[in-house]
Amino acid sequence: MHSNDIAWLSLAVIMFHEFEEIAFIEPFLNHSEGDPQASQLPFNSLRGISTAATTLMIGLNFVLFTLATLLSVLFGWYSFLWGFLAVFTVHLVMHCMEWIQYRRYTPSTITAYATLPWFVYALWRMAAYGHIRPFIALVSFIIMLVVMSIELPFLHTLEPGIDRWIQRTFSTPKSKK
Repeated sequence: MHSNDIAWLSLAVIMFHEFEEIAFIEPFLNHSEGDPQASQLPFNSLRGISTAATTLMIGLNFVLFTLATLLSVLFGWYSFLWGFLAVFTVHLVMHCMEWIQYRRYTPSTITAYATLPWFVYALWRMAAYGHIRPFIALVSFIIMLVVMSIELPFLHTLEPGIDRWIQRTFSTPKSKK
């Protein structure tokens, strides 16, 4: 399997993981309401945010992921892609740890466990092809880690405003009697 194939398949696998979050965050939060651990549970900051707003934020990330993948494939920036995929692998490991820490299902843990082997394979395979320059991959990993550590919380701060905009723009006007 060539690194281009790994790049595009990884994008699809990322979205498989994201779909679990889209589908189950709201039901998970509704189910955990009143739980003494609720404030500590993952995704608690999204309580009261619509699935539509969460989906839009994940969609924005998908655009960024696709752009990173496209640039990597077009210009042969596999070390950059490796750094990005390594950060996503860390993200998956953190989701796996949630299940261990909270001893219950949290949205994204099933696909985190299911897709983690793919990303370990993808990282290994890209390195085995010789497409990775270790120093550039390490720098890319650090840069992507910093960027995602800023970008994700920033997007979460936008979610309430996005949610209000969606509700205001697409809610059905009440009829006047």
